[in-house]
Amino acid sequence: MSNYYDILKNVCVLAHEDKPASFLASESPYSEIKQYIKDIIEEVCSKFYWTFRERSLSLQTVAGQREYEFPEGVAASGIIENGVRIEGTSLPLYFMFHSDLDSFALAGGKPYRYSVYSDKLILDPTPDKAYSLTIKYLTVNFAYNSDKTLEKPNLELETDVSIIPDRFIKVVEWGAYCLYRQNYKPDDKYKLANNKYLGYLLDMQKHDSYCGDSSPVIVINQGLNYKQQVLKDFFKP
Repeated sequence: MSNYYDILKNVCVLAHEDKPASFLASESPYSEIKQYIKDIIEEVCSKFYWTFRERSLSLQTVAGQREYEFPEGVAASGIIENGVRIEGTSLPLYFMFHSDLDSFALAGGKPYRYSVYSDKLILDPTPDKAYSLTIKYLTVNFAYNSDKTLEKPNLELETDVSIIPDRFIKVVEWGAYCLYRQNYKPDDKYKLANNKYLGYLLDMQKHDSYCGDSSPVIVINQGLNYKQQVLKDFFKP
């Protein structure tokens, strides 16, 4: 699997720059390219509901406790539709805005609805005993350490790897190269880099069809002009 240093060297090849003697090289253009790699990973991962972002969190409720803080890597906005369930119940808990939930709050019982507020999960009714909850969500950590035992917000160390599967690594490499051409060395090769990047990104969309509890968020519509609509806010050269 390609790590941070591998990606850096591959982007240097695309940019016709000498490969760095080591990952610690901090002179230009290596420092800029490292940042472009991190920027493109965050941009790609955060804009779409990729299957490789899906995670599952187990939570044990406490009798009389209504609110539960999400751990690091879990954002309220990343909770998947129909993704909050109580063990032994066929139907998922349904979502309500927290202001509405407060208006209809019930005393102790088995929760059957929920809300989120300030990165907290709010259950209703307030649990009357311990229940086992499973929460499906999209992680906001976009990297792993070398053996994938620890998630990180983004690449940091030489041996860190992206959560983007290796088969899609061209998206990262060409995306970083596109930013390099746009920001560090703007010239007529930017258009080529941008087209290659968008092509790899669309291919990634087609092969990573979202299959969670909710409907696909990534929809391939061949009638759209993707450069102008689906991805128009990616780059503004």
